[in-house]
Amino acid sequence: MYSIQNFKKMAELQEEFNRLKEQNDNIYHSTILPTIKTEVSNLFNALKDFFASNELEIADISNNKYQAIHINSIIEVEKVGQEIKLKIDSEEIDVIRPYISPVKYSAPQEIVKPDKLERSINGLQERLLAEKGVAKSYSDLRIKFINKNNALFQDKEEVIKRLFGN
Repeated sequence: MYSIQNFKKMAELQEEFNRLKEQNDNIYHSTILPTIKTEVSNLFNALKDFFASNELEIADISNNKYQAIHINSIIEVEKVGQEIKLKIDSEEIDVIRPYISPVKYSAPQEIVKPDKLERSINGLQERLLAEKGVAKSYSDLRIKFINKNNALFQDKEEVIKRLFGN
């Protein structure tokens, strides 16, 4: 129904959504992104240590790239932004990137078919709930890793164990 109360409700929801979205963006850039970068760097270095401990010769190419050499095979590990690319003999075999599992919120389902304003309000409520889910996943931050086949790894040790068998 096109009532003044619905317009006010929509304005309040929009204001709350904008505030929460801005808050989440600030948290992402001040806390989450640096944490992600640290975790990617830790995985990059853990892979390097793993190869060195298995007696592979390490050839540093740059700060973001090295090669682990064993007899006739070259494993190349490259950190590109927030991803780690693995290549064997110049052929890309995998890409590992950080993954923050979102917390899902579901909106209540209505039986009555809403009018356009109510649909807008419902859509905004769903976006607000999704943003609350983002805020919840930020407060309970657990960074995992996922590869190009969507295999989920709990931590850097699991990446090494599942990809290289140690």
